[in-house]
Amino acid sequence: MTEPVSQNQYISVFGRTTGMNGNNFDPIEFEGNGIAVLNPSKCQITETLNGGYSLTLTHPTDADNAWKTLYPLNFIKAQGQIFRIQSVETSYDGASSGNVSVYAEHVTYMMNDAWIFHGSIVHGEWMGSFLDSARDASRPNGSTEWSAEKRFPNFTYSTDISFPDEYKTVQLEDFLNLQYVHDIGEGKTRYQVMMEAIQKFGGELYRDNFYFSIYKRMEHSLGGDGKLDAFDIRLGENMLGIKRKVDISNFCSYFKGYADDGGTYAFSYSSMSGLMNNIVREKHYSNANLNTIEHEVASYFGYYMKPEFTYTLKLKDLRQNPDFKLLSGVRFKVGDIGRIVDERLGLDSLRLETTQTKTNGITGEVEEITLKSTSAFKWDYGSVKLPDFPLY
Repeated sequence: MTEPVSQNQYISVFGRTTGMNGNNFDPIEFEGNGIAVLNPSKCQITETLNGGYSLTLTHPTDADNAWKTLYPLNFIKAQGQIFRIQSVETSYDGASSGNVSVYAEHVTYMMNDAWIFHGSIVHGEWMGSFLDSARDASRPNGSTEWSAEKRFPNFTYSTDISFPDEYKTVQLEDFLNLQYVHDIGEGKTRYQVMMEAIQKFGGELYRDNFYFSIYKRMEHSLGGDGKLDAFDIRLGENMLGIKRKVDISNFCSYFKGYADDGGTYAFSYSSMSGLMNNIVREKHYSNANLNTIEHEVASYFGYYMKPEFTYTLKLKDLRQNPDFKLLSGVRFKVGDIGRIVDERLGLDSLRLETTQTKTNGITGEVEEITLKSTSAFKWDYGSVKLPDFPLY
């Protein structure tokens, strides 16, 4: 019996108003092949944990004129994800032949088009309620001059992150005055608010077209919190295809935070036997008081109490490296956590998180990954005993 031949997913283009019917939005219209099916010479999707999510594509000026659909604000669907075209550059190497280079951003960046206007009201106990109110505030009512603003895709979300007690059930004008959450609110886009809230309260952003979530550990991720590791890697002496960085630029063995009211919180190691001297850092938290900085000080120390490790692995080159071994697990998706054994540094078990992937948009193969010390979720200092100083 002949085995079926695997086929790459189509890379398709959709028009700029796809899904909109008046003021109503239906994402089902992004199913199918859109207005054109592309045959690009290059396509790469880059996703970064709590950061950028973009697509770059190079397409020939083909006889079928598919390249002519690559126009700003049109959408490209590749590997199941939708990206909106931001820039297009066309170059010719002959009288009629050439290439079109495209840069597109994930559809969630459309939330940068919706502003939270001054005077809007935001209330609720959970981050989700805040973002929901931010969405409503960005689509004003009651004036014909704003009627077009109501045409906006309906993003859905979920979260397990909550604001601290200081935020609960307050209106926006009070919310903005709360010292713990100062400067998150009016005069920003929905996307800016979302990213600032993540930076302030922790969490990892998962994006799947018109749905997103913010969880302490990324939705659908592997590894961490007792879950099965996503990967288990052993690195030997041969570093072909591997770039490693160990950084102590922000490392500290003692950290103290200062509030405006003179209150301070500090954390330090219980033993300094591995260092010549204490490495002290301090930070002033403006618009804050003693009751609001404890979590932030603990979170800062929880991450910078150890060197920051970064590994960049070019998977194609690693196939030629006899010292590189995948002991178990083969999945590399942003947010996944796994283990690295680095023989050169003498590290038996280093826990790292996949913070960036570069995927071939044509074949779907992950070509390059970046692994870093886990940092996107906040350190639970209430249940973790501070260890003695670990050099690595």
